[in-house]
Amino acid sequence: MKQGIPLSIIQHKNSFIGIVDILGYSNQEHAASAHGTFFQEQVFQKLDSIVKHVFGSEVEIHRYGDGYVFASKNLNDVVIGSNFLIAQSLTQYIPLRVAITQGDLTVSKPEKSGLTVSGKDWVRLMNLEKKLDCMGGLVHLPQLDGSVYPKIQKLISETRLIKTITNGITPGFQIPLKEGHSLHKDKFFFLNWQKPLQLKSDQFSLYINSWWNGFPSSANAAAADDTVKNKQENTIQFGDYCVRLHDAVKLSWNAGLIDDYNIGSLLNDKP
Repeated sequence: MKQGIPLSIIQHKNSFIGIVDILGYSNQEHAASAHGTFFQEQVFQKLDSIVKHVFGSEVEIHRYGDGYVFASKNLNDVVIGSNFLIAQSLTQYIPLRVAITQGDLTVSKPEKSGLTVSGKDWVRLMNLEKKLDCMGGLVHLPQLDGSVYPKIQKLISETRLIKTITNGITPGFQIPLKEGHSLHKDKFFFLNWQKPLQLKSDQFSLYINSWWNGFPSSANAAAADDTVKNKQENTIQFGDYCVRLHDAVKLSWNAGLIDDYNIGSLLNDKP
């Protein structure tokens, strides 16, 4: 991972750019204020340690606001690193939401002031992150024209990326996006954070239902909020889908029904 460079302006052109947000952090920050800065420092201490180990040297990443912003020319590093980041943060009871797209981004880090992020695709990236109605990650590539994209196909075949609908092997996947989104179904994918986590449904649901346990007691009321409950339920449902998907692919592989080259076709939408 490349650390931020003081007094620099870094321009990322036509790169895979991403944003990492801590779900519900602003509410928790307000509730934690009576306890000083220890809570916030502890959260970011854990996240900084995870970020340092999950992203490769080809990913430029900076802490920004209540999360991180990153960019790279390497989609594989971005997707795999993001999956590990979400999974490992969950085991620390820190729920993350990650959005990735392709575009331009400028990062400015002056000597005596905070990080500034700009660029024509920065607002689009922030709005994309807000569309995901659960813990996890969304990859939106508006440049896709329906043709075979080897990088995407490889990540789908490895089930590191998941299409929004599957046919036959694991029915019943509910799309964890907020109503009213305008994303084209053939241009977005979900990060499979359950792949590196490798837990069964009853195990990871314990982590998800304990989202707020590590927060100060004055924040516990947030757990009763319908919005929070909805995100929890969507996350558990998505994680359960990933478990069933893994089991189905494994059975199909052992039966000789699929191989590395056609798993992706099984997961893709059909007319």
